[in-house]
Amino acid sequence: MLQNKLYEGIRRNIDLLIFVILTCKESVDKSFILLELCELNHINKPSELTEVIDVNSIGKEKVELLFFLLNNDEILKHYSIIDSFKERLSERKKLLQYNISLNSQKKEIYQEQLKKIDDALLVYNLSRNMDENKIYANEDAIINYKLAEIDGLFNRYKLLVDTVVSQRKNIYVVNFSGSSFFDNSKGYEEKNNTKISINSNGLYEVFNNLYCEIKEQFLNSDYGLLHI
Repeated sequence: MLQNKLYEGIRRNIDLLIFVILTCKESVDKSFILLELCELNHINKPSELTEVIDVNSIGKEKVELLFFLLNNDEILKHYSIIDSFKERLSERKKLLQYNISLNSQKKEIYQEQLKKIDDALLVYNLSRNMDENKIYANEDAIINYKLAEIDGLFNRYKLLVDTVVSQRKNIYVVNFSGSSFFDNSKGYEEKNNTKISINSNGLYEVFNNLYCEIKEQFLNSDYGLLHI
């Protein structure tokens, strides 16, 4: 197995897990080391680490950091024993409850995160009681984990739009079939207040990239409508 060879000869402990979570880009590797640490402690779920870890010998700050890092849907999603979104929420809830019990300076932050988890569990349970023939996209997970990297693209689009608006240009035609955002063949010169003098298709290209990325994540990502 690739992960076995990658971490061969390295002692499995909390320090290694924290190091991998902080430095490794692949959630699969993070979940793999987490699974091995749990197996070494003869437990099944990450939240059970709260019962076997000796805070006094390891240190409260390090334990708090560990469970703060494990409160991550992507890491738990690749953990082989956790099978559902509800289980991941339950695990995160237990980890947050433990960190709250440590009564650190970040207690209020953990309490706010716990409220969001409770809300998500409530929504999930309600959706399970709806018509099973309906399908749903996990909007919160898509926004937090799948669309977080398009902030730069969105800011570029917003800047372009703000530029057009600041010039008092009215945007009211989107020509999706052509190569330009503006269809300049409609004779907008007839009204000064609606005259459009921008010929660049840059605004359309950025908008189209945003649209395609959002559509892809809502349809085909791990949290999308078509994910099985």
